[in-house]
Amino acid sequence: MSILNWLVTNILDETAIFMALIAAAGLLVQKKSAQEVIEGATLTAVGYFIFNSASDIIIPSIASLNALLLPMLPQSAGISASSDFIVTFAYDVEYIAQNIMQVFILSWACHILVVKFLNRWFKAVYLTVHVQIGWTGMWMLFFYYNMNMTGLPLYLVTILLNTIVWSVGPMLTYKDAMELSGDSFAMGHYVCFSGWVCTKLAPLFGNPEKDDADHMQLPGWLDMFANATLSQALAMPLFFVIVCLLVLIVGNAESLAALQSSTGGTNWFIWCLLKGFAFAAGNAVLMQGLRMFLGAIIPAFQGFSEKILPGAVPAVDFVAFFGFSPIAVMLGFIGFVCGGFISAIAAGMSGFGYAMAVPNVALSFFNGGALGVFSNKKGGWKAALILPLVFGFVMHFFAGYVAGYFTDMAAVGYGVGSVDPVIFASILSFLFGKN
Repeated sequence: MSILNWLVTNILDETAIFMALIAAAGLLVQKKSAQEVIEGATLTAVGYFIFNSASDIIIPSIASLNALLLPMLPQSAGISASSDFIVTFAYDVEYIAQNIMQVFILSWACHILVVKFLNRWFKAVYLTVHVQIGWTGMWMLFFYYNMNMTGLPLYLVTILLNTIVWSVGPMLTYKDAMELSGDSFAMGHYVCFSGWVCTKLAPLFGNPEKDDADHMQLPGWLDMFANATLSQALAMPLFFVIVCLLVLIVGNAESLAALQSSTGGTNWFIWCLLKGFAFAAGNAVLMQGLRMFLGAIIPAFQGFSEKILPGAVPAVDFVAFFGFSPIAVMLGFIGFVCGGFISAIAAGMSGFGYAMAVPNVALSFFNGGALGVFSNKKGGWKAALILPLVFGFVMHFFAGYVAGYFTDMAAVGYGVGSVDPVIFASILSFLFGKN
């Protein structure tokens, strides 16, 4: 147990180290030189750090919007949390905290066996560790609280569900992901099911060849929005200005106080510009890190696909797909966050559910952006805007409902993170919930 705990703390919990070791192992299998192994492992780790650190720029730049908007909503509500909250919550439950990593490791081993021996149908190796731990925590929390499961039954049902989600999920979007990535990698994240639904519905909204978001023919001066970084640097300040104007017009005391606290004495309009520019800069950093990370991990993974897991490809973070359609990412974000706020207002007015889940704006960017990319691939810019809006509505409408089935979460209405977990948890809550 001491050795296992050391591995968990120093390897599995440190995604950059874990991915670097995966890269090193893949290169060793290919019998690369020591220099090539060191270079590949190092670039993998550094690339991961760069695109992960971009989140530290992007998230704070837009997270303050929640503090401004929350007090103006019609009833007490909670902000939809990221999967990190679920993991933290799981670790706060002593029984689960003692077993979550062992269950995760056994689940991943079963997933690898599926890819190894059922390779005809399952070709993607799920490598997004923080997402896998999030899934593990969610299953264990639900069945522990609502089915009173402990011991072997709890472990087996979690391992079974993990293996199914990690093996089947990436295959739902496998064909489209491989086309986007040039047959290099699949997607292993929280939007595999919802992304697949988007690819099936997207053709209803347009022709991807004529309506591609990144090749729109905009008239006159609007053509500058075709540049992804420039469009973000112009659109995001406008988004902040709209929110701030709403705060000033409504005049809610708490929102006004939050605005004053957030700006820190800076003029609110200048603050909007700076926050929007920071968002665009964070995305530029994100793309740079992704290029380095993918440029190192993909060639290294070929060692596994050639020698150990024939034909297998890595299933990676959905952020890896953002570079294939930056404009669709922005459209997906706008649609998703709008759908979330429409949902929150609808839930508040109807009295539905246990709590009203307000969109986490940063979370909406990542979920909506990924759905936007896959929607755009099959249906163009209209699909990239409308389908994320629909899923933003669905996710937040049910997040408050699901919160009631997780002890201590109903009061704050956090939900369970991203789109697919909310959908699956809603089904579980309806079938097995005891509330």
